[in-house]
Amino acid sequence: LGGAYVSLSDDPSGVYFNPAGLADVRQSSLQVSTSLYGFERGEINPDSFSTAVPGIANLDLDFSQLIVIPASAGFVKTFGEKMPNGLPKQAFGLVAMIPSFRKMAISSPALSSGESLNGHYSRRIEDNSLWTGIAYGRKLTNKLRLGISAFYVFRTLTNYELVVQSFATDNAQTSGMAVREISLYSGNVTLGLGLKYHVSPELKLGLALQLPSLAMNSSGKL
Repeated sequence: LGGAYVSLSDDPSGVYFNPAGLADVRQSSLQVSTSLYGFERGEINPDSFSTAVPGIANLDLDFSQLIVIPASAGFVKTFGEKMPNGLPKQAFGLVAMIPSFRKMAISSPALSSGESLNGHYSRRIEDNSLWTGIAYGRKLTNKLRLGISAFYVFRTLTNYELVVQSFATDNAQTSGMAVREISLYSGNVTLGLGLKYHVSPELKLGLALQLPSLAMNSSGKL
């Protein structure tokens, strides 16, 4: 809906889009969803690549990858007193979602120049995020709703590179290998606020604000 769902958010996904929308949930519900899309293909210019990895030249690399975005599971439950029209006045929700998943693999063919040079280059990158959150929504009046949410955001990033070279001469052969591995993860807490206003049965307005995250834990290895 191009962002317009912030003015609805009356199901478990409202925990993420706008917690105020949970106040309009009519009954408890469970929601699970996933999407599979985004075929990506690219190539690396040999000239720029050879300067990034000294000693490796004339590489012709290409890669293709299927991207999975996103997946989520959520639950929302109404509770407490009801409005005069019999509808629930407040609700809370829980959700776990993967808004971003990216994985890429690059590998070169064996390099050779006659029998004097052989080499290989490969790289794997994986970048994942996991959001787990809780939210509360309440009807303040017949038209105004207010909501608050809290998320723990966990992100991991790994990058592995391998370069192999072998030089042959008349009398001997010399081989070399370089490996670089980077592993990072971080955990942050972020709070969200939401407002929703029913102008009329046909028109609803929504506002969602996500506050700057607070660092909880992180680690890195090179």
